[in-house]
Amino acid sequence: SAVSEFFSPLNYRGAYDLSLSQPLLRGFGRSITETSLRIAIRNVEASRLAMRRAVETTVSSVVSSYWDLVYARRNVEVQERALSEASELLEINRRRLEVGTGTELDVISAEANIETQKASIIDAVNQYRDLQDVLLDKVNSPEFRIGGDSGPMFRDLEVIPTTSLELPDFPVVMAEAVEAALITRLELLQSDIEIANSADQLLLSEDQLRPNLSVDGGWNQPGNDISFDGSWSNVGEDYSWNAGVNFEFPLGNRAARNQMLQSRENLRRSHVSREQVSHAIVLEVTRAVRELLSARQSVETTRAATRLRRKELDGETRRLEVGVSTAYQVLQVQNSLLQSQVSELQSRVRLRKAIATYRNATGTILSGRGIQLD
Repeated sequence: SAVSEFFSPLNYRGAYDLSLSQPLLRGFGRSITETSLRIAIRNVEASRLAMRRAVETTVSSVVSSYWDLVYARRNVEVQERALSEASELLEINRRRLEVGTGTELDVISAEANIETQKASIIDAVNQYRDLQDVLLDKVNSPEFRIGGDSGPMFRDLEVIPTTSLELPDFPVVMAEAVEAALITRLELLQSDIEIANSADQLLLSEDQLRPNLSVDGGWNQPGNDISFDGSWSNVGEDYSWNAGVNFEFPLGNRAARNQMLQSRENLRRSHVSREQVSHAIVLEVTRAVRELLSARQSVETTRAATRLRRKELDGETRRLEVGVSTAYQVLQVQNSLLQSQVSELQSRVRLRKAIATYRNATGTILSGRGIQLD
């Protein structure tokens, strides 16, 4: 008997096949089909915002460490000037001892004060070196390390701050600062992204509760031959098509319902989280403004105190030289002047750090330092 070519296992079968399905309820509409794409795009933006905020935090930390280093270096200079003034008092006491107007105890007290001041200088220098290492570690440049990127130690170098502590006018208004922060802070933009994503997830969950109704159709044109080329050459001699409506209604659908309830709760939490972030930013900016204003007042008062202590020391020194004052009184005023100078230095650095904190709280730390990110 003859073998049919159509059913031969050696035949080649080609075909054009087209099938279409259009949902009418579940999964219907552009808003539903593009949901995952919108979420993915927002996640990319959220990652970019997180990276930018990390840069802002890093810059703020580096600026703070820089001003700590400025304080440490200036403190060494203040201690060295105090040592010089202590040496001058020692010479005065020695001259007074020679002419019989002073005592040996005055000389011993001045010498002890010099040794104490030398110890303070040693501590100040060590603090300066430690803070220098902290700043270099935050900058994280391999050229500063012995051995490159993985080097555990820094090279024997000195960081010399060049930015002046003298501060230009920096006006701050509380209400304006808070309003600006609520616009520029990246955490709020991230919260908005989270809310939008949660809303889209809820949209998807609600869509899954709908019945599945779709219009389906198809078109098929087969070809068949003992050769590959022949199987395509006779495509179109026969065809078939189909059309229909598909309807599915899940009973109960508890999984989709539970997912919808969870998505609704996630959206509510996203709104609550944004409110919490907003309140935290307002509190942070409020504290930053108060600290800045307080630091500015501290600079004014400590500067005035240093100026008055300097006048007091000059007066007591002249009184000592004419025999009206005592070496002990001059020594006390010298120590008071030193404390005033340190306090003034601390307040000036505190003001600079308060400005950096304020800029970080208002989301302007990068623009304030002239830093731009692509």
